[in-house]
Amino acid sequence: MTLLIPSSLKRALLFLFMVAILAPAAARAQTLPPATDVARQINAGWNVGNSLESLPGETGFGNPLITQQLFDAVKAAGFNAVRIPCSWDIHADQTTHVIDPVWMARVKQVVDMAIADNLFVVLNIHWDGGWLQDHPVFSSQAAVNVKQKAYWTQIANTFKTYNEHLLFAGTNEVHADFGTPTSEHITVQQSYNQTFVDAVRATGGNNATRTLVVQTYNTNMQHGLNFFTAPTDTVANRLIVETHYYDPFDYTLNLSGSCLAWGAPFPVQPACTWAYEPYVTDLFAQLRAKWVDHGIPVIIGEYGVATRPNLDLESRKYWLETINKTAADNGIKKLGATYDAAIPQAAAAAPLFENYAKKYGLTWTEGLGVDVTAADFTAQCVKLKQDGTEGIYIATAATELPRMARDCARQNFFPIYISGDGGLAQDALIKNPNIKGQIAAIYSFPYLAKNTPATKEFQSAMAKYAPKVLKGNVRQPATQIWTAAKAMEAAAGKMTATNPTPQDVVNALYQFKDETLGGLAPQPITFTTGAASNPHVSCYFTMQTKNHKLTSPSGMKPVCVRQAT
Repeated sequence: MTLLIPSSLKRALLFLFMVAILAPAAARAQTLPPATDVARQINAGWNVGNSLESLPGETGFGNPLITQQLFDAVKAAGFNAVRIPCSWDIHADQTTHVIDPVWMARVKQVVDMAIADNLFVVLNIHWDGGWLQDHPVFSSQAAVNVKQKAYWTQIANTFKTYNEHLLFAGTNEVHADFGTPTSEHITVQQSYNQTFVDAVRATGGNNATRTLVVQTYNTNMQHGLNFFTAPTDTVANRLIVETHYYDPFDYTLNLSGSCLAWGAPFPVQPACTWAYEPYVTDLFAQLRAKWVDHGIPVIIGEYGVATRPNLDLESRKYWLETINKTAADNGIKKLGATYDAAIPQAAAAAPLFENYAKKYGLTWTEGLGVDVTAADFTAQCVKLKQDGTEGIYIATAATELPRMARDCARQNFFPIYISGDGGLAQDALIKNPNIKGQIAAIYSFPYLAKNTPATKEFQSAMAKYAPKVLKGNVRQPATQIWTAAKAMEAAAGKMTATNPTPQDVVNALYQFKDETLGGLAPQPITFTTGAASNPHVSCYFTMQTKNHKLTSPSGMKPVCVRQAT
């Protein structure tokens, strides 16, 4: 999903892709991967704004010429995709609609720079003086579509041999005004999407199966939910829906507005009393339900908060974090699992995976029993990939994961691997070239944590007494032992006997009432005779690897899920 702002404000705004594609140019026509496969490969993207879309030329809005060093820096910052807004009409003959070959060569040069860094690229027709964007009306429809077809035919032919790392986006924020669109506005705007798709497909080559990005009216999410109809395509599963996000406007883009903070942690702003966290959560969930859950990726091409005097910059950071997290939370939505077919209990538990997947809004694909002694898991990988699985829960021996990842990688299938322990912290898994991402729920605090008094004490003790442990290959179990020791220490503080017995220890533990051990326990501990501790709530910390880097995304903030009673 993405957001759009006035040209003067577009200063390299971050955009989040739920889809993208890129790779070396192909010598002959290929069948490129479907949009869902492309989308899975995108992490985060960056807008190369105020450059190729500038008027009257690349430096017209004040930025220097785009260089290879710029893309090198974007890649070094962790992005693997770029969106390149571009103008075309101002560089074309207004009678023949032929684009200046010098300009086309410059655009190609910039695209090639990005591809040289192995970045996914989304190339569009941007505002471009408004010839298309400002005219979703019947009186302009025919003339605009003539240009739309001419320009995209030339653009597509220029890049027809490029592989799936290059995506085309047909328009930008097409709107007559900022109100609710009329049927005329929607009809004309969607005709521009259709002309774009038809023109690109007609050029053949790799464009016959290239992933294309089509926009909602004004790239508005709500208008998309209410009015969007996808254009007809000649090939299945090759379209991505683009939206932008700038709500509430008086906070994000209104430079003269008095709304200077946003979010629950900050003072209420009378000037903007809507579009707070629950609104974001609900809106993004609607996008997921309408498109993502049906195999149609969504890209947020633009979003952001323009800086201005007196703006609370911490709230700006919080807004960005909220949008990023909510978009990410609505990403992985198709879940599968593998389990040891030789263990009856594992097979019996398989339906539980499906039930809980559905309970929490996931689409269940497969629960596959495997022979953990097998030398090859290609059949399972092929099946899970065909079903569009994005995350695989590994409910078998840890030794299965490297072999399954190997065989899935051979199928160009890189799902997120999910587990219920901290085993992902092993160097052999973090550095495994076949594993692009892992997620684990862990029930002792992440050994990476260093930002609370309790974790600082742990880090200090380990550095002093066991310096090699956290530098070794098996690190996370150290926090389990430490937490148990801290529980015993807390119990000891409640005992008065000089020579305590085992029963004294048990009695002291029964005195725990919502004990957190300084935040080391993922949920408050209360022991009651004959009963489990908090039986209906499961809390855990999280760890993940992404692009061979281990992090703890929730830090020392546990995630809690209430179980069925």
